[in-house]
Amino acid sequence: MDSLSEKLQELQKIIKDADGYALITPEYNHSVSSALKNTLDCFLEEYFFKPSAIVSCSVGPFGGILAGNHLRQISAEMGAPAIQSRLPISKVQEVFDNDGKLIDENYERITFR
Repeated sequence: MDSLSEKLQELQKIIKDADGYALITPEYNHSVSSALKNTLDCFLEEYFFKPSAIVSCSVGPFGGILAGNHLRQISAEMGAPAIQSRLPISKVQEVFDNDGKLIDENYERITFR
């Protein structure tokens, strides 16, 4: 894929070399972010036969579960089926600060359920 920009070629190599993926998305209009969907759509065979995990978040109380459900369908279609467990993060603005630093200590012990 010589038509890819240098940054996308770097990302392609990272994805291809990975054993699996943690797909992380905020919920936007009850689905995944357009930036994530566009990035996922840039590649396909790089995802084949590699498991994925889903982390979703929202500013509301449901932790982006609708986006997580949609992302599960997308990952299955890409050949990277998601593990059954996922991590929804509710009220993300209370879990991380504006710089992305964890401020809710309860999430230090969280594992995928």
